[in-house]
Amino acid sequence: MAAKRPALPALTGMRFFAALAVLSVHFGRWLVPLGPWHTLVGHGGAAVGFFFVLSGFILTYTYGTPDQAMRGGALAFYRARFARVYPVYLLALLFMLCLPDPIFPAASRSAALLPTLGLVQAWDGSLIQAINDPGWSLSAEAFFYTLFPLLLPICLRLSRRQQVWLIAVLWLGAGLVQRDAALIGLGDQFDVLPLARLPEFIIGIVACGLWAKRGGPVWSAGRCDLVALSTGGTALGLLAFAPPAWGQVLLTDGLAPLWALLLGTLALGRGRIAAILGTRALVTLGAASYSLYILHWPIWCGLAALSGRPTPILLGAGWFFGAYVLIAVGASLLVYRAVEEPARKALRVRVAGFAHPP
Repeated sequence: MAAKRPALPALTGMRFFAALAVLSVHFGRWLVPLGPWHTLVGHGGAAVGFFFVLSGFILTYTYGTPDQAMRGGALAFYRARFARVYPVYLLALLFMLCLPDPIFPAASRSAALLPTLGLVQAWDGSLIQAINDPGWSLSAEAFFYTLFPLLLPICLRLSRRQQVWLIAVLWLGAGLVQRDAALIGLGDQFDVLPLARLPEFIIGIVACGLWAKRGGPVWSAGRCDLVALSTGGTALGLLAFAPPAWGQVLLTDGLAPLWALLLGTLALGRGRIAAILGTRALVTLGAASYSLYILHWPIWCGLAALSGRPTPILLGAGWFFGAYVLIAVGASLLVYRAVEEPARKALRVRVAGFAHPP
């Protein structure tokens, strides 16, 4: 791995579409007629799994060293992660506390406040929807970040064959446990438990390790496009057409190897798909995707409160959803420029020799 990392713009551009998928499953699926498209939009939560794999991949790309150690040390990593995620997370939380929640009005905010502030709410399934529903995944990410300095050298020091086997074992094992979680007494909200989503993050780490060890001729632009199209198309096809019994597994760990292959292909930066995703407009939107992801729920609640209309009516109003998407995207760009980036620059510790993750 090189001492200094160049940007991976195609991965940044992909983040915007993943955030948009989560927004759409929450507030847009009622507008899509029944059929494959409705099923696909309804499975937009699979984008959270994509984010978990992406997180492991990009952090490994940023912090891995040629000797399979961690660049900068654990303390610098924790400080950088806090500066990256917490300011906008806190902004969204404070915004949400000022609003009535039209989706989950019976949730106990008082019981959830301290766990949510501490990013541990995902360990109790009854708390995840109490304040800002998308925040549960940041609770899982906080758990992943805690383990990352330990996981990184272990995963990178494996041979390529061992890394491939680890991905296969994690994928199969997590899928089997997820499939039978309710039957074996792990509860119907097992999919939000950080420990249950850890395999996706580890698969991202290992996938980046494999990507860094790639040898042989560099893939041509045409081959990169073919692999990206077939991988992405397979994932979307499974989400749109797979039997209902597969749904829960696909929404969690089931697509992790496909996401990993897609990320590795796009990270090569070759082909038309990577070029499109790496355009300035999509990279800008992708850079603001975290703000979009964590703020889209409070923004909906705020607009719903201003409209004075019942939420069931708004969920079926195309004009409202269209206006909401434009406002949410615009707000995310504003918050990224005015809050997220300035706060990160003010809080993070600058460590020489590596780029900060997107």
